[in-house]
Amino acid sequence: MKNNKILKWFGLFIVAVMALSMLAAGLLYRENDSSDTTADAADILANQNQATFNYEITFDTNTLKELNALRFAAKTSLTDKQAIDDAVLGVEGVSKISSKFVKQPNETDWYYFAEVTLKRTSDTLAVSDAISLLEVFDSEEGSFEAMKYMTIASPGKVSIHNTDLNVDRDFNFEVTTLSAIVSLETLPEDSITVSGTMTLKGNAIQSLDLLEQMNNTGAPKQFSATSSFTIVSLEDEFVLEAEKDSNIFDENYLRESVLALDGNAEMYFDASDTGAASVLFFDESAVTALTKLFEDSNFSVTVTRTANFDENYFSVPELGSLLSYPEGSFTAKVSPERKAGDEVELSLYGYYSRDKILFISAEEMK
Repeated sequence: MKNNKILKWFGLFIVAVMALSMLAAGLLYRENDSSDTTADAADILANQNQATFNYEITFDTNTLKELNALRFAAKTSLTDKQAIDDAVLGVEGVSKISSKFVKQPNETDWYYFAEVTLKRTSDTLAVSDAISLLEVFDSEEGSFEAMKYMTIASPGKVSIHNTDLNVDRDFNFEVTTLSAIVSLETLPEDSITVSGTMTLKGNAIQSLDLLEQMNNTGAPKQFSATSSFTIVSLEDEFVLEAEKDSNIFDENYLRESVLALDGNAEMYFDASDTGAASVLFFDESAVTALTKLFEDSNFSVTVTRTANFDENYFSVPELGSLLSYPEGSFTAKVSPERKAGDEVELSLYGYYSRDKILFISAEEMK
């Protein structure tokens, strides 16, 4: 899948013109050598003052501040690298650029990778959006991926792993801050997890490249709450849910009877274990007849109607705060007897990030 491929390349590729990243790139892409892997790892590491070793590193940390720099990867059909460089440099807020073309074997797609230094007052997100819209890059979804540089707090003492020798060792960072490549949405003081590759010669860092793996602060979290809202309007959309302990029922009869009452109805039946049915219908006058139809077949029945609500902020007592809802409107399942203007108590469930609701599901309290 091409979109996955660009993400993979973006995550692994280290632009060769960056002095700190150059060795890491070689280590990420080097072929396995023929060194004797049966040698005692302790003996090898004992001589590490004379040799360089590649280590994997992962740790939790906090972000500090942005470094006015972007790294991005984009798919392009244009092979004139200078023309692409000039286009990127022409974006407001871009100060300088270092770039490279990569073409995967047996493929026609070219990938353009770049490190972009931004002017001091530039907005990172705005610059990234402007670059992604340049005509020199493909416009299909997923063909452009960008991240930014931030400083992060040093972990101090951390365990690192040498894959070739399959050994771990402790390493102490003497500096208090490091740099990492993070998501464009990551903010200062976020709690994140980073991982990457570090090359050491003795205890001297030869190269270090860290990439954000998870943002613990910005990761979506669940919430639930109950509150009263006023119905703005109602949709001509009803759902009947039916259940019974037995899986014995006449599905053909029920299907024919439902369509006789509402020719546009959509149905789902399940008789694998117990009996269950779900009917989406659109004729309000069919509510009573459909309910009786399934009750006569020994189903317990619940019917709801889709209602529209307007709300920009939700109080979530378990969080002790208000969550904003940029969409401004949402739907909920309510009793079919409800009318526009009615105030109903809803049970809310959804996901939020930081102080914004990303998704919300609601239904009237029973």
